[in-house]
Amino acid sequence: MSIQGLDLLREHAVSVFNQDYISPSYIQHLFEHLHWVNAHSMGLGERISTMNREMSWDFEDLLSHPRVHIKLLMIPQGNHIPIHDHPEMHVFLKCIWGHMKVESFDWLREAKGEPLAHKTSEVILNGASEPIAITPSFQNMHRITAIQDCAFIDICSPFYDEENGRPCTYYSEESIGVREGHEIFKLSQRA
Repeated sequence: MSIQGLDLLREHAVSVFNQDYISPSYIQHLFEHLHWVNAHSMGLGERISTMNREMSWDFEDLLSHPRVHIKLLMIPQGNHIPIHDHPEMHVFLKCIWGHMKVESFDWLREAKGEPLAHKTSEVILNGASEPIAITPSFQNMHRITAIQDCAFIDICSPFYDEENGRPCTYYSEESIGVREGHEIFKLSQRA
């Protein structure tokens, strides 16, 4: 994707999320734009080689708009972004460099106030992988682990906003057993 291609992705993301109703066809077109995002045209080889390896992850804002936010995130091999949520958000994630593991979680509805979640999926992504979607009610929490140095594009709508009840909350987990074939975790907010 050239800089012009990145501009087209930005424009399309704004046009999609400026709608009151987001049709599946708009989302499909956004996925098609994400499909063409690639590491070479974004100069990721140099960015990855100079990334701050003292940090667990690094990022660059590519678009900050009231309705949609696009970030480039980079994680050094062996590091991870801890389990975190996306309150009332839609997120589209596309790996464009290296290999990463994405473990997704959902709250257990029958937990009756206890902070219990189950793992809904675990996938390995690379630059050839299709984008993945996170919705307010499906796979809303995830942990991302760099198997190799990796980079990915994150499109979030709306973006985190503590004043409007959308803070980013990070969690630590404790496995408490298996129920109906799913491992169950007690999640605790991290300080």
